[in-house]
Amino acid sequence: MTAPVRGRRRTARAAAHRRARPCPTCGHTPIAAAEAIEQRHDLQVVWLTETPTAPGHLTTRRFCAECQPRGAVYPIVCRICADGPIVTGPLAEQAAAGELPPVVADALTADGWRQARDGDGWVCPRCARPAG
Repeated sequence: MTAPVRGRRRTARAAAHRRARPCPTCGHTPIAAAEAIEQRHDLQVVWLTETPTAPGHLTTRRFCAECQPRGAVYPIVCRICADGPIVTGPLAEQAAAGELPPVVADALTADGWRQARDGDGWVCPRCARPAG
């Protein structure tokens, strides 16, 4: 039996902190390894927002916990894997009221999403691929 190596956990945490990147939206840079890991997870989430200068057009954004929109949000959830983007702003309010805005549906379709066969919900491109 070999003795446990004690420095690895600390080294892995330090390495995670060294790889910390600033948020592309607000520039927030994590100061601790645990925060860097959380921020990496936060930045994997895609947010769909209406372009302020071009109403009716969507912009894809990524936010850390520091700069995430605090208003209305509506998650688009894949019926199979439960992953998906989050719609924010007035478009989220419209979706929450029961009507997915056409601009959002068009963006999902363009990204490879498809409506579920029963018409209730969406299936992401990863899960929509035919088995083969």
